[in-house]
Parts: sequence; C-alpha cells; structure tokens
Amino acid sequence: MSETDQNETGAQRLVIEAVDKMYAGLAARIADIRADVRALEISQRANMDNVERRLGDRIDGLEKSIGHRVDGLESRIGRLEDEDKRILRENVKAGGLSGGVVGALVTGGIEIVKAIAGKV
Repeated sequence: MSETDQNETGAQRLVIEAVDKMYAGLAARIADIRADVRALEISQRANMDNVERRLGDRIDGLEKSIGHRVDGLESRIGRLEDEDKRILRENVKAGGLSGGVVGALVTGGIEIVKAIAGKV
C-alpha cells in the first residue's frame, strides 16, 4: 500500500469516525427530545386532571348553592300558596256575608214597598 492510499484510508477512517460520533450525538439528542416530550405529556395530563378535579369541585359547590336556593324558593312558594288560600277563604266568607246582607235588605225593601203599596 502506498503512502497516498494509507492517507486516504486514514482520512476515510477519520470521516467515518466523525460521522459515527455525529450520529451518536444526534441519536442521543433525539432520545433526550423524546424523553422531554414524554415528560411534557405526563405533566400536561397531570395539569388536565388537576383542572378537571378543580372544576368538578366548583360544580359540586355551585350545585349545593343552587340546591339551597331552589329549596328556599320552594318554601317561599308554599308560603305564598298558603297565604293565597287564606285570602280566598276570607273573600268567600265576606262574599257570603255580604250576599246575605244584600238579600235581607232587598227582601226588606220589597216588604216595605208592599206595605206602602197596600196603604195606597
């Protein structure tokens, strides 16, 4: 082998070693990037789970609050219905009493007119 062949072989070896080192470096960087992506995915999942849990807690709190308000409205409506029934009963009693009084007055008026008409 001539000196030129040996130099070319040595240069080829150096190039091959450099390419191998570059490949190894790139492969290591790719593995690092994959690991970073996996870590980000895990972190993102944990964040989403946390957000979902917090939203669920808020919804539960609002549900309880709204439930209390609805219960309060139901009791108010019940009281108003009872008051409405009471007022209706009083109106019916007053109407009956006033009807009786009016009937008596009309009957009395008729009797007075008969009595006056009979004297004439």
